Amino acid sequence: MGINPRLPATAPYQDFFEVLAATVGAALSAAHTQQEQRRRAESLAELDRAKTVFFSNISHEFRTPLTLILGPVQQALADEDRPARRSQLELAERSALRLLKLVNTLLDVSRVEAGGLKGTFEPVDLSRITAETAAIFRSSFDMAGLTLDVDCPPLPEPVHIDRETWEKIVLNLVSNALKFTFTGGVTVRMAAVGHHARLTVSDTGSGIPPEELPHLFERFHRVRGTRSRSHEGSGIGLALVKDLVELHSGTIAVTSVPARGTEFTVEIPFGTAHLEDVRSGAPSVRGGTGEAERAAAYAQEARHWLDTAPPEPLDAEFPEAPYAPGPAEPGPARRPRLLVPTTTPTYGPISAISSAANTTSSSRPTAVPRWTPPWRTPWTWCSPM
Repeated sequence: MGINPRLPATAPYQDFFEVLAATVGAALSAAHTQQEQRRRAESLAELDRAKTVFFSNISHEFRTPLTLILGPVQQALADEDRPARRSQLELAERSALRLLKLVNTLLDVSRVEAGGLKGTFEPVDLSRITAETAAIFRSSFDMAGLTLDVDCPPLPEPVHIDRETWEKIVLNLVSNALKFTFTGGVTVRMAAVGHHARLTVSDTGSGIPPEELPHLFERFHRVRGTRSRSHEGSGIGLALVKDLVELHSGTIAVTSVPARGTEFTVEIPFGTAHLEDVRSGAPSVRGGTGEAERAAAYAQEARHWLDTAPPEPLDAEFPEAPYAPGPAEPGPARRPRLLVPTTTPTYGPISAISSAANTTSSSRPTAVPRWTPPWRTPWTWCSPM
């Protein structure tokens, strides 16, 4: 750029060069910023790919030894008759199944993030498969004193689904309903609504606060302050359910009223126009080893919630009171019992105790009362009013 020698360097001419310099500088700055953003996006994408590969590899590495552990443990459990030994083996089996379920979920999440989660869709009797999958929790609902109503009449036509992913959808929704329901029960329904097959899982549980509903399907998001049978969970179950429903070109929605219950609604379209990989021929036989492992993991975890249900919280007037389990009492849960002394500890005069401490053992006066520590006092059981 240069100044035209034929034009005088007047103020308007100088203003022109200043505007030109500012415009070129802004363009260069925008180009530089865009280049930096591109580099940052590429770096984040590379980190995301590395994370996905890591999750996939580590999940496979965890899954293989867990499967090898479960075989001998289940065989030993089938051959064991001693109650104490069976209890230990059941604990090992339950822990291995829970860890295997978590590993499988992480593997599915890594596949979703990598775009590698594909389904093989086939026409099935969706009502029958849904009813059979929900029935896995029948014994757990009976143990909890809850009802499990399965209303799945035949649909007017087969629905094309991927069996494995649909099973995970039903298992996650029903197990979540059991986890947050303490009275009443859970209802599983299938119905044809227009051009869609609708699955509804409703419960009479503790419900979800309205401010939590928009974040319910976010990864690693957990609802705080809601009463449940267990505080375990990774916060990826419902996010995975949403991804699996979208794999079927379906939709999922939730409505909830705190302290009254929650309802999840899943809709899957009929037909095959929305699908990529459709299996032709006869449907595959249901009930493989992998499917049995998945169902067993969910059922075992549900029974574990019932075995270790948290006790009722203490009353407000005893927020920090220590407690210990008392003798067996009737009812589903025991109230915590406070430890209180049966006698009042006796204390000698401070001056007498001090003077006694300053004398030797041979000259210690016998009339000084001995101080009884409070932790040496006899204790008895007392229930809070």
